Amino acid sequence: MSKIKDFFHNLWTAWRLRKNLFRDPVTGIYNRQYFKEVAKNELAVARRYNNKLTFVFIDIDNFKETNDSFGHQKGDEVLKKVGQILEEESRDSDIVARWGGDEFIMLLTKTSAKQAVILIKRIQESFSHYVREEDLNSNLTLSFGVEEGQEESIKEIIDKADRQMYLRKKKKKNNNK
Repeated sequence: MSKIKDFFHNLWTAWRLRKNLFRDPVTGIYNRQYFKEVAKNELAVARRYNNKLTFVFIDIDNFKETNDSFGHQKGDEVLKKVGQILEEESRDSDIVARWGGDEFIMLLTKTSAKQAVILIKRIQESFSHYVREEDLNSNLTLSFGVEEGQEESIKEIIDKADRQMYLRKKKKKNNNK
C-alpha cells in the first residue's frame, strides 16, 4: 500500500511542478515561457486558416512610484490585480501572460486590432476603477501596444506591439507635462 501511496504522491508532485513551471509566481497567470510556446502554435494555426491574430503588449505606467510610495507588497497586489483584470476581461481562448516586471502580454485569437481596442477600453476602465477604489497614485495607468499579424515571426510581432506601447507611453508623458 505504501508504494501505491508514494506513486500517487509523486504523480501529484510532478503535476504541480509542471503546472507551476508555466505560471508566474506573483500573479498566478501564465509566464513568458508558456506564452512563447502557445503563441508559436497559435501563429501556425492562424496562418493555416487565415485567421486574425492580435498581440497586445501592456505596461503599468508609474509602477515604480507605487512601489516606492506603498511598498513592494502593494506593488505585488497591483501586479496580481492587473493579471486578474486581463484574465477576467479576455475570452477563454485568449492567452494572458506576465512578460516580466510590470509588463504583460495578450494573444487574441480570431481578433483584429480594431476589435482589440474595444477590449483595451474595458481593461482600462476596470483598472481605473481599481486605482480609485484602492486610493492609489492617480498616475498609475496602463499603456498598450497592439499589433495584428501572422506573416512575421512571433518576435517581430511582439517587438512591434512593444514599440507601439512605448510610443503611447511617451506620448502620455509629454501630454502630462
